[in-house]
This record gives sequence, C-alpha cells and structure tokens, in this order.
Amino acid sequence: MRGRSYVDGFLWDNTPLGALTTHAGCRSAVVIHLGTGLTWDRHAFGGCQVVEIRPSRPLGPAGRPGGPTAPLDFRRRTVEALRELGYADADAVLADRRLVFGARDALRRSAETMLDAVARLDEQWGSGPDDERPSRALD
Repeated sequence: MRGRSYVDGFLWDNTPLGALTTHAGCRSAVVIHLGTGLTWDRHAFGGCQVVEIRPSRPLGPAGRPGGPTAPLDFRRRTVEALRELGYADADAVLADRRLVFGARDALRRSAETMLDAVARLDEQWGSGPDDERPSRALD
C-alpha cells in the first residue's frame, strides 16, 4: 500500500506488545496466547514485565488439528468449554501473584493502621517534647 508492505498480525506479530512498549510506554502486560507461543519471546520487550497465559491443551477439537475454521466454532458447548479452560489456565498462572499482591496489600493496610494510631496518639498527647508525654507502655 503506497509503496509499503504490510503483513497481517496472524502471520507476523500476533501480540502487538512491541508497539505498546515503544509507542505507548507500556511497562506491564498480561499476554494470553491461543497456542504454544513457542516463537514468541517475552524478553524482547525491554523493561516490560510480561505475564504469559497459555492454554494447557489445544484449543481445537481433540484428535484433529481443527483447521482454519476452528476459531469460528461458536457453539455454546465449545465456547463454554474454552471459557472454563481459559479461567483455569489464568487461575493457575495468577495464583502465586495473587499471594504476593495480597501480602503487599496487607502490609499497606498495616502501615496505614500504624500511621492512624500514631496520629491519634499525637492528638491525645500533643506534639510537645518527649518528657511531657506519659511514660507508660501502649496497650
């Protein structure tokens, strides 16, 4: 087109993370593959932190490759089975990350509780020199 060649993403760059990191400043992404993604390299995107989710089994019909029409199978049972597979695969990958984020959130809540307690103590005892404050241990 106008002297330039273009290739469909299906054939060349099905995951446009390069454009997102280069032009939009993306620094973290969750990439959901529809296949093994063996030719895709998560380390090719500089400082972008990438979480990859891959299907634990082929998405096409069992016993045959599925062919080019496999992605167009919108029967209710097929869609439901793929949805359940996607949920299970994502859950398996994200389970450890949920633990980390949960611990981080608990730490943040603890810090906020401590700062609130310190603020209440400052209000109760004033902000004078330490020798004006009661010398008893806090309950």
